[in-house]
Amino acid sequence: MKSWFSLIFAMSLACLAADKVLIIALGDHIYDWDPPEMVDRFYASLEDKGIDAVWGVGGPLPWRPGNWKNPEYIEFINRTHAIIRKHGIKVLLPMNPGGMLSPEDNGTTLKGWKLDPKTGRRFEAKGAWDFASPSAMAEFMNRVEWYINATKPYEGYIIDEVELIDHGPNAGTQRMSQYWTSPTYSPAALESFRKYVREHNLLPEPEKVKFPVTTQEREPSEKCNLGLPAVPLDEENSSYLVEDNDYCESPLWKAWMDWRTELLTQYHVMQYKLAVKLLSDNPGWIGCFSSAPSHWYGRQAGIPYSTESGLDKYRIAAIPELDWLVCGYRNGMYLHNLKDAAAKYGKKLGGMIEFSAYGIREPFGRKLDEFKSQIERGAKCMYLYPLSNLNPERNEEKYIGEGRGWQPFALENWMECVNWLRETGRAMK
Repeated sequence: MKSWFSLIFAMSLACLAADKVLIIALGDHIYDWDPPEMVDRFYASLEDKGIDAVWGVGGPLPWRPGNWKNPEYIEFINRTHAIIRKHGIKVLLPMNPGGMLSPEDNGTTLKGWKLDPKTGRRFEAKGAWDFASPSAMAEFMNRVEWYINATKPYEGYIIDEVELIDHGPNAGTQRMSQYWTSPTYSPAALESFRKYVREHNLLPEPEKVKFPVTTQEREPSEKCNLGLPAVPLDEENSSYLVEDNDYCESPLWKAWMDWRTELLTQYHVMQYKLAVKLLSDNPGWIGCFSSAPSHWYGRQAGIPYSTESGLDKYRIAAIPELDWLVCGYRNGMYLHNLKDAAAKYGKKLGGMIEFSAYGIREPFGRKLDEFKSQIERGAKCMYLYPLSNLNPERNEEKYIGEGRGWQPFALENWMECVNWLRETGRAMK
C-alpha cells in the first residue's frame, strides 16, 4: 500500500514539475467564401482539443497577389478572429513577403532581381522584394504596419519559412547550389553588397566587388545539391558578375553569403521590432517566433556550417525581440540542431508534427512518439499542421485529395498527443 502511495505521489510531483507546452495549430484552410456559421462550429469543436493558438487565417495570403488593402478581406479576417477568440483560442499573425503584400509592378524600385544561369542576364523576379534596397524594404514595412493596424490585436507574430534561395532536393544534408535564384542581383543590391564589404573590411577594393558566379559546370554532390552551371560572361554582365568557381569557399563567395545573411537577419529585426511596438501591449501576448526546417538555419551535416538560404540560427536567435526558435514541418525531429543557438541567446525552442502534407492524399502515421520525443528533448511549443484535418466540414474532395481536408485518423492521432500532455501535466488547458 505504501509503495503504491509513493508511486502516485512521485507521479503527481512529476506532473507539477513538468513544463507546460504551448500548442499552436496552423493551416485551418478557412477562406473568405466559407460561411461564418461553419467557422464557428469548427472552432467550437476545438475548445476541448488542447489547442492554445492558431495562425494562418490572419496572415496576408501568399497565393493571393496584390490587393493588400481589400476591405472585404480585412472584414473577413477580423470577423474570423472574433469567432476564434470566442472559443478561447489565441490568434497569431504569420507574415509572408509575397502574395497580398508582394511588390507592385512599378519598375525596378521594389522587386528583387534574380539571375538566369543560361544567359547570365539578371531579371526582375515576380513577387519577390528587393531585400537589399532600403526604399523597397521601407515600402514593405509600411504595408506590414498598415496590415497589422487593420487586423490587430494578435497574441504573437511569426516569420515562417523565408529563404533567399530555391533550396531543392537533399538540402538537409547537401549544400544548396541554386545561388542564381536569390533575389539579390539588382543595381541596388550591388551597391549594398559593396557597402557591406567595405564596412566589414571583407575584401580589398570593395568599390570594384562584383557578384560571384560559376563558369564551370559541376555535377550534383554534397557541396552542390543540384550541381553548378557554367554562367556565360560577356562585356555587359561583367559589369556586375565575376568568375569564381570556388563555390562557398572563396573569400568572395563567403562575403556574398554573409551579406545575404545580414539582409535576411535585418528583415526579421525590422518586423519583430514593429510587432513588439504595435502588439505586445496585448495581455495575452506570447511573443515573436521564427520557424523553418532546421537546415534552412545553417548546414548541419556532412560539410562545414554555411547559410546558403540566408538564414543563420545564431543571428536570428540573437535578435532581442525574438522569443521562440522553431524547427518546422517534418523536419521537427531535428530540433536538436537549433538547441545551441536557442540556449546561447535564451530563446524557447519549438518543434512540429504534421498529419499530412500538401499534395499528398494519404495521411502520415501516428505521431505520439514523435510528439513526445520533441517535447522531452526541449520543445516548449509544438506546431500542429494542418488544422483542417480536424474539420469534418472540410470534406470536399479537392481538399481531401490535396491532404488538407477532413481526416478522422488525424483527430484520433492528435487526441493521443493531447491526452499524453494532460496525463503528464504539460497541457496548457
